[in-house]
Amino acid sequence: MAKITVERGRVARVFQDGKALTLEEIQTRGNNEFKVYYTVWFGSRHGLNENDRATISGVCYHKLGEWTDGQGQVRQKAEVHINAPRILEDKEPEMIPVDSPLDILDNAPF
Repeated sequence: MAKITVERGRVARVFQDGKALTLEEIQTRGNNEFKVYYTVWFGSRHGLNENDRATISGVCYHKLGEWTDGQGQVRQKAEVHINAPRILEDKEPEMIPVDSPLDILDNAPF
């Protein structure tokens, strides 16, 4: 089994009652930029929300998926799944907007 680490991926979707997510990674090859999506399966709720960024490592496997396009043609794509994931980097802290830098000093504990 192959091990994979996705660095600073964006959580595009949370599902399965918070036990799974779709992680989006932007890759560049030459002058072309494209998105790669990973389906990550946790054994319990992971605590991440949509648009959070996280570094996730786990066991990678591929599966062939099918869908029907707008012209009625059956299409196939390789789906990338991550099992036994570990969150290596927690989500970014929420930024709190302030009107002025002085607001921070006015509320300082010293």
